[in-house]
Amino acid sequence: MTVRKRKILKPAETDGKIRNPSTDRHLASEGEEVVMTSYWIRRLRDGDVIEADARAAQAPAPDFSVDAIGAVLEKMDPADDGQWTKDGLPKLSHIENELGVAPIKREQVAAVAPAFNRDQARGDSE
Repeated sequence: MTVRKRKILKPAETDGKIRNPSTDRHLASEGEEVVMTSYWIRRLRDGDVIEADARAAQAPAPDFSVDAIGAVLEKMDPADDGQWTKDGLPKLSHIENELGVAPIKREQVAAVAPAFNRDQARGDSE
């Protein structure tokens, strides 16, 4: 499993509006921690964002909305072993990487989709 690096990034311009695709909100002007996906690598390379001082950044509370977790669950690939536990449950680390936040608790996933598992994602009936 690949561990994605995290960095604290902020918009390069004080009035810059850079959308965080994991939260569908603008990146906090004081900076927030993000998983360095290809999206953030491009934004950094293009000069849209800069690295922020970790001590100065006050990351906003992570968005664990039902919609955000549900969207990740809907996109899960039943054929990808890296997204599932040996018991057929969604890996929390996969959800965290997709949302760009951590930690996610099993109870939060269960609150969104109580019986969701790999078989359901395949479309198998019980």
